[in-house]
Parts: sequence; C-alpha cells; structure tokens
Amino acid sequence: MNALTNVTQVPSPCKLGEFQVSREWVIASCLTDIQLVVSEVLNELKERPDLVAVELALHETLTNAIVHGNQESISKAVRITLGRRRSGDVVLVVKDCGSGFDADLVPDPLGDRLLCERGRGIFLMRQLVASVEFVYDHGTEVRLWLAPLDGAKGNHTSLAEPDEVSVSCDLPGESLFSGVIPPQARTNFLPTPLLISASAIVS
Repeated sequence: MNALTNVTQVPSPCKLGEFQVSREWVIASCLTDIQLVVSEVLNELKERPDLVAVELALHETLTNAIVHGNQESISKAVRITLGRRRSGDVVLVVKDCGSGFDADLVPDPLGDRLLCERGRGIFLMRQLVASVEFVYDHGTEVRLWLAPLDGAKGNHTSLAEPDEVSVSCDLPGESLFSGVIPPQARTNFLPTPLLISASAIVS
C-alpha cells in the first residue's frame, strides 16, 4: 500500500460500543490501495461463506470514501475497522474525512434512473450485506453489518434458489464488479436487468 507520508488528516477511531476492535487499517486516498486492504480484510473473515458479497460491498464503500468523501486528496486518509461481538456479530466500518451526506436523499437508481451513470453504489451495498448504516462523527462512517453465520437477515423468495448466482456490474461511471454469491449471502438480493446480470434471475 502507498505510504502515508503526505497524509495530514486521519479519521478518528470509530466508536463501536460493545464491539471489540479486531483489526484496523489506515490507507491513503489512493484507489490502487483498495484491493490489497480488501484482501487483508477477507483473510480476517475467511470462515465466512459470503466472502464474495463482503468483498463487493467493501470495495464499493472504499471507492466512495476515497472518491466522494476524500475527493482523492493525498492529504486525507481512510480508516477501516473490523469489529466483532462475543455473540458472533461482525461489522465493517469505513470512515473518511468527508463532511457527510444524507443517504436518504440519494435517488433510487431503479426505474427512470436505471441508465444514469451514478447513484447505484449505496443500492448495491444494501443488497450485498445484512444492513448498511451511515454515521457522521468528525468524518463519514459507513457501517456494513454482516449477516450472522447461523442465518441471514430478511425474507428469502419462496421460489427455489440456484446454488450460486454470478453477479457483474459494468455500467458507465461505475466500478466493475463480478463474482459468485452463494445463497446464504443473498439476504435481500434482487437481481435487476441491466443493473445486475445473473445466471439465474427471479422475477
């Protein structure tokens, strides 16, 4: 990863209450650092069956933090925190130096906005993990709450699900995502034509 030599602003540590901080990373606002830190996070979570979904969600969150939160400024860093609770709950927190935003005001990327170049990041993150929370505390925190290992949150479709779904997203202005998502990772996963292409689509 790039050295933090030019970094003058580092997000403060995240306040996670009863969660124990398992590991933390601080990286420069450099897109080339994303894959390396994502790989290290996945190695910490290697016991999970939904690593592909976690990888895609974390990659998108880090991209947003660097590009939108820190404006790719080499003087600003991004903090990644892995928190665990004795019950087995896991949260990944990505914190930037940005001024915050209201996630509820981000337009729904479906419908008339399906072909727009931006606005799909938050939608994708919410489909890939159990829950996404936005907190502003001297920097913007995006908290990715992972589904418990003993069962996923939310209601699954009553239709029979395929063993795996191949997912890709490659529209103008968006990051390229591709991978295979197992059934236990698809907590609220509803593939959408043009947005997500899958080997099996439930309609």
